[in-house]
Amino acid sequence: MPAGAAGVAHDGNRTTVTACESTATAPTIDRFGDAMNLLLMRNELLTEVASRSKLKPARCVADKAATDPELATLFDRSELTEGEKLVVASKIRTFVSGCGA
Repeated sequence: MPAGAAGVAHDGNRTTVTACESTATAPTIDRFGDAMNLLLMRNELLTEVASRSKLKPARCVADKAATDPELATLFDRSELTEGEKLVVASKIRTFVSGCGA
């Protein structure tokens, strides 16, 4: 997914994740599955960060991770190399710092 193609918005307790491409057709059932997996990953990260921080910065971290194009390709993999694990950890640390979590 290209940078800027995904976004997250909050309205009270509702979070909306969008991912759009101008040339996209209706998604297949597999793409719906991908979207569900992305939401599950986001919510797992949100829960983990919120257990150590306040909700607003935890949401910020989870949103940034869920919409990061580089992380999206890594989260799609069933296993990560040690180098890829370091990339994920580094990005999450950057998001935690930037979000004040």
